[in-house]
Amino acid sequence: LSEPQSHDPTSTIDLCEQINKKLKLQNLHFFKQDLEKLKTDNAYDLVVSIDVIEHIRNNAKVIGNFYNALKKGGHLIVRIPLREQHRIFNRKYLQNIEHWSEKEHPGHIYSAKEFVELLRQKGFTIADVKITDGFLGQLVFEVQEILLNHYKKKFLLGAMLPLLKII
Repeated sequence: LSEPQSHDPTSTIDLCEQINKKLKLQNLHFFKQDLEKLKTDNAYDLVVSIDVIEHIRNNAKVIGNFYNALKKGGHLIVRIPLREQHRIFNRKYLQNIEHWSEKEHPGHIYSAKEFVELLRQKGFTIADVKITDGFLGQLVFEVQEILLNHYKKKFLLGAMLPLLKII
């Protein structure tokens, strides 16, 4: 999915499997797979992709693979960063985000209009489009990043994080 040192997909899968063991749902499965090579057809009722698409270079192909993997009447829920997102604070405080974002997001970053059009081109019918984070979500993300990267006293971040997440 991305650079090994920044996200560890194995630990994510392990965590999901642990949750599933506690829930004991027989029809819920987690697996690690290259989404560009996904060859499953007509198999799933629901595909959920949260902050994944931007990490995949050929993400338009992945959207097509999702469409093929869904059963007739199946649903795709996607969350992606959009090109329309603007920084609130001066970029000098967010240089680490800019560098990280370029490295972590090799896939095309879409505008909302472009992404909806891509979904339609791949065969999807659009049921709903929502911009979820908005100003407050962006504010929380940027304040968190500024605290992480510009303050040596990590206890400040520890004290602020719960408050930021409530916002």
